[in-house]
Amino acid sequence: MQIQKHDTRLVELEARLGEAQSEVADLSRLGEEIHAQWPNAQGVQVLKAAGSTSAGRRLIVLLEMPHAVLPQEVTRLERWLAVRVPDSQIELVIGHKVGTVNMDAPGT
Repeated sequence: MQIQKHDTRLVELEARLGEAQSEVADLSRLGEEIHAQWPNAQGVQVLKAAGSTSAGRRLIVLLEMPHAVLPQEVTRLERWLAVRVPDSQIELVIGHKVGTVNMDAPGT
């Protein structure tokens, strides 16, 4: 009886692992598509936000750009995401590098 419980639990865990791997692959593909649409992006990450469910997926899209992004480009990306992942609530975070800090410099 105990072996059967372990077998059942193992099957459940394998199913959850498969679902998680599929979700990671899906988010990775979405990141690649975003980068293809915005090739100037220096970094793209798509993360599943805490509290997401299969019925209400929440995503965080992090985009690192070499310069500030014009408002119309932000709107274009938001519209593209709304079409690409209509079943998801998306938080878009766009950053750009404005300089560097040398943490070894005196006074920092």
